[in-house]
Amino acid sequence: HALLLEDYPECLGPFGALVSVPNRHTVLCYPIADKRVAMASVLMAEMTNRFEQEAPGSISGRLYLYVDGEFTELPYSLEGGNLTFEMPEGFIRMLERIGEAEAARAVPGTNGPGEGIDLPEPKEQAK
Repeated sequence: HALLLEDYPECLGPFGALVSVPNRHTVLCYPIADKRVAMASVLMAEMTNRFEQEAPGSISGRLYLYVDGEFTELPYSLEGGNLTFEMPEGFIRMLERIGEAEAARAVPGTNGPGEGIDLPEPKEQAK
């Protein structure tokens, strides 16, 4: 089902989706609509890791960003209860587009969704 996301519009937000397939029984999907995706990526990485390790039929502990028909891995490590992400430039650009869209919709003097989230700096990717 993960490869057929376009057939499941409820799984896709206006900015794509976070996707993982930790075992043969589970596809995790989060439709991306706002900056809450930053917190969702943390929760999904933890769930993906746990489901991949604990359930039968392990497939992958990897987390992906799905945008416009393309999957991009969101590398993370979970060691000693500490979760560390290395956000690819495409993920950072998507967060910037979300921020621009939210700013365009914002009413002056109000807090929009996702405000107050500290975002990591983009990392250079090896070519």
